[in-house]
Amino acid sequence: MMIAGVVGWSGAGCLGLFSSSHLATKELWDRPFARDTVLPMVSDAKARRALDGCLRQLNFQFTEFEDFMRLVGNGTIPVAENPKGGLWQSRLAKGGYSYLALYPGKRAPVQQFEKRIDQDPYLLIWAFTLHPNGRLKAVETLDWGLRFDAAGKLHSFWYTTVAGEHFLVVEAAGGVKTDFCPHPYKVTPAAKLVRNLLPTGWEMAVTPDPAQCRPLSGLKNPLGEIMLTQPGRSLTWKPAPDRDETFHPSVSLLVFPRAEAETIAAAAAKPAVGPQSPVVFGWNRDFVFVTAPGYLNAGIRTEGAQTAVRELKAALGIGITIPDDTAAPK
Repeated sequence: MMIAGVVGWSGAGCLGLFSSSHLATKELWDRPFARDTVLPMVSDAKARRALDGCLRQLNFQFTEFEDFMRLVGNGTIPVAENPKGGLWQSRLAKGGYSYLALYPGKRAPVQQFEKRIDQDPYLLIWAFTLHPNGRLKAVETLDWGLRFDAAGKLHSFWYTTVAGEHFLVVEAAGGVKTDFCPHPYKVTPAAKLVRNLLPTGWEMAVTPDPAQCRPLSGLKNPLGEIMLTQPGRSLTWKPAPDRDETFHPSVSLLVFPRAEAETIAAAAAKPAVGPQSPVVFGWNRDFVFVTAPGYLNAGIRTEGAQTAVRELKAALGIGITIPDDTAAPK
């Protein structure tokens, strides 16, 4: 999953080199080596396109990083001591994002920088770590990353696809070595996405065997099932007029390939005939997440139960398209 966006910074001025006591060097990484030397050595076309796209994203990331550090350098964004001890920090919330720079001392060069969504679960968009000499050490996102040596030269690259994790390593003797690690289960990348989006207080369990997944009327062979629960929150309902019972919010999601979207939409469009009737919960580029009335809070429809589902959808909606009652994946 890629989430991008460049925030405009007031007073930032033009991009380029600038002076700041919080940057140990003006040249944070060796751009020509990555683009002119490493990229042409990648023989696999898909891997080369992936690396090229990530290097382009890195340029946008540096735009935000340099503009942020410029405002730190002129005092617009202060450097404050962490009240709990440890690293000093500069922080800014802007445009729905939270930016954080960390330093070993008040006037020391920046050691780490990160950008997150400014709402629970504070999803990581990207993060930099730097060598003590100020050169870029690593770039991390949810679905790709780069590693650099102390001279700022690209050393390795990884990226994830539905099939698994792809790795490229720049060898000392020249050339690029590639490797691939398949996901152990087909539901793994969907589960990874949901886990990264889960708000505080929610827990997740995964059933990777389709034969052990809950049934859905008219649909078969999911990739797996993701069970979400909020154990720290107790809600009350009345199974009978004279009896109260408590339950924890829970949502079960059956995961299907996006290629089956039309079949899923047709099944969900049929009149509901029971607690196992499919309901499209959401989708992204690769997957469709399907639930059922009986799999949302075990079929309990109190206002508190429905509020819990709405709150969960708001958090997952950062990275998953959550439809209204009539929309369906196309």
